[in-house]
Amino acid sequence: MAGPGLRFAGGSALRCEHRSSRVRRAAEDTMGELFTKYYRLQEVNRNLEAKQTKVAVVSELLEVLDDLERGASQDIMIRRGLGRKFVGQWARPPS
Repeated sequence: MAGPGLRFAGGSALRCEHRSSRVRRAAEDTMGELFTKYYRLQEVNRNLEAKQTKVAVVSELLEVLDDLERGASQDIMIRRGLGRKFVGQWARPPS
């Protein structure tokens, strides 16, 4: 009876080892999947930050261009007004 009991105990230990190696492999696979997902998420975040930075820079440039355009249109209006004034003074007959 000792013989069959030892075999059973040994078989049980082998089954336990086999089970623990499966659990270990499953845990390693899960950790690998989690690492891959984390890496992809970090990559997506980096891309998103880069796009947000580009949008912010373009927005600031548009504001500057709007200011320049506004200033140029005011400058044209001032020049037209000065031109009319200047032409008006020369168009008067000398006194």
